[in-house]
Amino acid sequence: MPYCTIPDVEQRMTTTLVAQLSNDVDGSAVDAAIVSDAITLSDNDINDYLRGRYALPIASASVETLKTLRDFSLSLTEYRLYARRLKGQAMPEMYTSERNRVMSELQKIQRGERTLDAQGAGANGCKPSFSRANCREEVFSDGTLSQY
Repeated sequence: MPYCTIPDVEQRMTTTLVAQLSNDVDGSAVDAAIVSDAITLSDNDINDYLRGRYALPIASASVETLKTLRDFSLSLTEYRLYARRLKGQAMPEMYTSERNRVMSELQKIQRGERTLDAQGAGANGCKPSFSRANCREEVFSDGTLSQY
């Protein structure tokens, strides 16, 4: 289940703008395949950050969580559509800063600094964000090595 839909994208950006960004022929009609691909790639980016911390796909969560994920998906999809059209040209700062904000929030979720009201993947809802390592005693100390 995608976090946003084509009508959501059209509502956020206007149908005319989505058509101009997605249709390579005449820009008069929305190319649903291109917009769907952008949504899928954006949702995959989101899921990559949520994987391991939450059971995917997130379908049963609070309304606020679903709205947050929808906003993330819309922002990333909008960025992808503009990046596709600009093809290597400088991206307007407004879209770059919004993408950076979303990626920062996703990183916070991944690190456990921010949580979503959704079913977790681990027994307590989250996997630990640390690991434990054991260290052996030094076999060769600085003094031992200096003798060689």
